[in-house]
Amino acid sequence: MSKSGRLVGAPPAPGNTHPPVLPCGVASELAAAFQRLIRQVSAALESAASGVSQRLRAVSEAGLREPARALPAADTVVAKPIKFPPPPELRAPTSRERWHALADIAEGRLPEPKIFNSPDLDALARSKLHIALENQWPGTKSIKERAARVVTSKLNDLPPGVPVRIASSGNHAIAYAGALGRRRIPVIAVVPENTSAMKISKLEERGATVIRYGSSYDDAYSHAKRLTEEQGGRFLDVSAHDSVAALGTAVHDMLSLRPSASTLVLPAGGGTVASAAQVVRDFEEVWGGRRTVLVACPENAPTVYESFKAGEPVTVPAHTMAEAVNVGTVDAHLLPQILDAADDVVLVPESSIREGVPLLSAAIGSPVEAGATLGPMAVIGSQGVLHGASGAVHDVRGQEVLTLVTGGNVAPAQGV
Repeated sequence: MSKSGRLVGAPPAPGNTHPPVLPCGVASELAAAFQRLIRQVSAALESAASGVSQRLRAVSEAGLREPARALPAADTVVAKPIKFPPPPELRAPTSRERWHALADIAEGRLPEPKIFNSPDLDALARSKLHIALENQWPGTKSIKERAARVVTSKLNDLPPGVPVRIASSGNHAIAYAGALGRRRIPVIAVVPENTSAMKISKLEERGATVIRYGSSYDDAYSHAKRLTEEQGGRFLDVSAHDSVAALGTAVHDMLSLRPSASTLVLPAGGGTVASAAQVVRDFEEVWGGRRTVLVACPENAPTVYESFKAGEPVTVPAHTMAEAVNVGTVDAHLLPQILDAADDVVLVPESSIREGVPLLSAAIGSPVEAGATLGPMAVIGSQGVLHGASGAVHDVRGQEVLTLVTGGNVAPAQGV
C-alpha cells in the first residue's frame, strides 16, 4: 500500500474514467486479457485481503471473549444470541478468492449481465434506479446459477453414484440440480415445507429427490446435515466460501456496468449476497471512489438487521412471504464482512415486498419473486429515504442507485 492509500502494483485509479465492462459472455481475447488483469489485481490485493482477514479474526476473538449482548428492551423482536465463531469448515471468502471466482465466471462464457432502468420506477424511487437482472439466467432464473457453475465444476473427487445433498429455499437447489444432473450425479434437495410448487416442479424436472422439512431454511439446513451424517454422501453448503465468492461476482459485474452509482443496495437473508459488500470495497481499492453500501432485509426476517445492530450474530423469528430470505439465523462466518464493509442495514416492510412482485415483474417484463424484490423495494417503498439500523437516515433522492433482483422462480399471480 502506498502512502496515498492506493494498492502498490494495482492499476492506477482512473478518476472519472470508467473501468472496463467485463460481462460474463466475453470473447476469448477479452477473457485472456481479463485473466491477466485478475492475476495482477489478485497479487495487489493480497495485502488487503490479509488485513481483512486480521480484522475478521479480531471480531471473532472479541465475540468469544465478550458475553452475548441482549437487544434493548425497546425492541419488539425476540432475539437469541448464537454461538460465534461458526463451525470450522465454514469461512468467508478472501478478497483473492472473490477475484478468482470472477475469473472462473469469465471462463464459463455465461450470458452477458443486463442492467435495467425505468423512468416509471425512477419516479417512484425518486432516484435513478439501476437494477441488475439476475432473474433471467436461462433455466434456473436465479443468481444461484453463478454458484452452481463454479462449485460443481470442481467436484472431480466425488466417487460415481455418491449423492450430493443441498439445503435450499429452492433456487440454490434448482441451479445445483441442473449442473449436477448433466454429470449424472444424484442430488437430494432438502427444502422447507412451504417451498413453492414451481420450485418443487423445477427440482423434480432436473431429477432431484426432494425432501420437504420444517418451516424455514434453517430447519431444512439442519435436517440436510443430519441426513448426510447418518446416511453418507456429500453435503454442499451454499454458504461455503467458494459458493459465496461466486455469488459476489454479480456485484462486480454490476459495478463494472454502472460504476457511476453512488449507492448500492444488496439483499439479505442469511448474508451470502450481502457479504459481497466486500466486493465493493475491493473494487474501490483498484478503481477509486467511495460508495454507500446498504443491505436490505425483510422486516419479518430481520436477522441481519438485528445482528448489525448488536455487532454479533443473533437469531430472530422469521415469517416473511419471501421464502428465499425466510431465514432466522445469520451466517455467522459472513457477518464480520458485512459489519466491516456495509454502511448500514435497512428493513423492507412485508407490504412493500408484496407490492414489489407485480410492480417489478411488469416493469422488467419477466417474473420477479418476492425475495428478489428487496433491493429495489427498499428504495421504492421508502421513496428514496432509507432508515438504517445504525440510526442514520440515507437520503438517496436524485442519486444513482445500483441494486439487483436475484430470482424469478414464481408462477403468475403466486407472488412468492
